[in-house]
Amino acid sequence: MSGHLARCLWGGGLLSLVALGIIWGTSLPLGIPGEWTWERGFPGPDAPWNAILLVLPAAFLVGTLAGGDRLLAGSPSAGREALALTGLILAGGVWFFAVQESAPVGQRHDKVPFVLYYPNSSGYYFEMRRRDESLDAFFRGYADWMREGDVLHVGTHPPGLFLLFRGIMAACETFPGAAGAVLELAPESFHEASDVVAGNSLSSGMPSFDPRQRAVLWLAYLVAVGCVVLTIIPLYLTLRRVELNPMAAWWACGLWITVPSLAIFLPKSDAAFTLPSMLLVYCGVSALRRRSIAWSVAGAVVLWLAMQFSLAFLPVAAALFLLVGLVAWKRPDDGPTLRELLVMVGTGAAAFVLLSVGLWAATGLNLAEVWWLNYRNHAGFYGEYPRTGWLWRVVNPIEFAISLGLPCAVLAVSGAATAFRGLPTARDWSTLVAAALATTMVLLWLSGKNSGEAARLWLLLTPWCGYLVGIAIGRGLGVSGSRGVLLALTVVQTAGSAVTIWGISGFHLKP
Repeated sequence: MSGHLARCLWGGGLLSLVALGIIWGTSLPLGIPGEWTWERGFPGPDAPWNAILLVLPAAFLVGTLAGGDRLLAGSPSAGREALALTGLILAGGVWFFAVQESAPVGQRHDKVPFVLYYPNSSGYYFEMRRRDESLDAFFRGYADWMREGDVLHVGTHPPGLFLLFRGIMAACETFPGAAGAVLELAPESFHEASDVVAGNSLSSGMPSFDPRQRAVLWLAYLVAVGCVVLTIIPLYLTLRRVELNPMAAWWACGLWITVPSLAIFLPKSDAAFTLPSMLLVYCGVSALRRRSIAWSVAGAVVLWLAMQFSLAFLPVAAALFLLVGLVAWKRPDDGPTLRELLVMVGTGAAAFVLLSVGLWAATGLNLAEVWWLNYRNHAGFYGEYPRTGWLWRVVNPIEFAISLGLPCAVLAVSGAATAFRGLPTARDWSTLVAAALATTMVLLWLSGKNSGEAARLWLLLTPWCGYLVGIAIGRGLGVSGSRGVLLALTVVQTAGSAVTIWGISGFHLKP
């Protein structure tokens, strides 16, 4: 084997062994003691059997990638691409279900009711269950609620997650038969944990946790998993939009779907944020490449919707503004003129403002005020929970790399390095987009905005790393044996991800 893909395989494999050796073979803290650390998983006596059972779903995923490679050879039609992506979405869904069920007790689907029910780990369902108010009252009182200054989940988010749970609750009440049918799909681990939650609710005087409420939490989990696997579509389309080889885009998507942190942190909304994050990048790139006002407006709508759920999408907007600046500077031959850039940015900004003003007029909810209060509350977190900023600047990239899977991380760094080396003379779209995404991630890291929990809070950046992986793979395709190396990379990434998922618990559950 030769070439940089082979070097990435060896480098990623060796680093994976080091990381897994630390996780499994030492008691070194996974974080900074006294500030934030992740807990280790404790596999039970059924771990060997679960590992054996996971071989089939892993083989299905790897086999799907190998089959898609053949399907997309040459110049594939749109139909072939759609068929391949559908297969990968199915294989990814099977992988997520299987790898979580194979994990130690407490990290299987038994985590779903605990994470989504109790306010210490989430709070959105809890608040919607206990707040008996009309939708109009909810909107008009939302800013006052944020002024209470909660610095954890409730006070740092716009209303989107609360409304999502309210909507799922209403759907389960309106269609109880369908809710019951969906609940039947849940594994035994979910039902056993739900029984525990129901007993705790009864003893503490909380509202009953009946089957319909269990269906709400299971549906919320399925929504999160659906968002994760569907992220494959905008990731693939973005790589193709910049004219990357379909094979490179395909393998990048396959490697991304095995990122361990996605499974570790499901059912948290942070995992679901990967879809709007990459969809927004796709809209932005499409607007610039097609000189399209329609795509610019679409991007503004996606950003506005995403901002109903979290301020974490601000870096996505920053990356797109940086991309606009790079396009204005480098002036690709088929790129928009300066006037067209100004029109697209102005139209998108106007659409964003109009949506916000329209919501204010319709509901009385001033989003600008809410976003400011959310930002202030988030800043207050570090006042209550002090962190050592410079230490986290050291730890965060290491934690994030492990959360990606080391083969993926090595490829992403290789893709970013390729983009930065080529940027001075580059006028191609793939390099400009890669440079914008990589620069934004570096600036976010240096800003110190996340002092801890980067593996979870940076989940929405993982598809960007998938894009950079595609750039690295595109550089290595065509070298003799490159497809074999990609298959080996996928096997190493998948195996390392499974062992990482078994070894780290993403939640400090204290029901």
